[in-house]
Amino acid sequence: MTEVKVLQSRLQRRPLVALAIVCLLCIPQAGLAQARVLVQREDGVSVWFSVELALSVEQRTEGLMHRQSLSARHGMWFDFGADNDVVMWMKNTLVALDMLFVEADGTLARVHSNTVPFSETLLRSGRPVRFVLELNAGDVDRYALKPGDKLRLVSP
Repeated sequence: MTEVKVLQSRLQRRPLVALAIVCLLCIPQAGLAQARVLVQREDGVSVWFSVELALSVEQRTEGLMHRQSLSARHGMWFDFGADNDVVMWMKNTLVALDMLFVEADGTLARVHSNTVPFSETLLRSGRPVRFVLELNAGDVDRYALKPGDKLRLVSP
């Protein structure tokens, strides 16, 4: 191969390498189950999100820490296994999030919008909840989600 063709070949591959790196940063954590969450707003509009499931203590502890980004309409669903007063924080979390605190029957109980990356401020559910849904910051406003809406986990 001539030097020009070698150079052309390398340049043609660079966009693919860059794309591969970006894609790798958005890949869900290995080993986490996937599902979808249906949000039924009080006005009847339905909104879907793809989620990773944080079911074990280890998965809930790691959460979305160290992620460089979170894809659009994607999040993490935390299942605490029982109703509890839940406390979350943003330690080691690089992306701003909206946190939705959800009761066992799927009712959205409380929202903490636009959380601050790396913050150790405690974000409380305010009452016993079973689940937390973390989404990209701004999604609560973007999709007009509010307390009283109903959330339901649906297998993929």
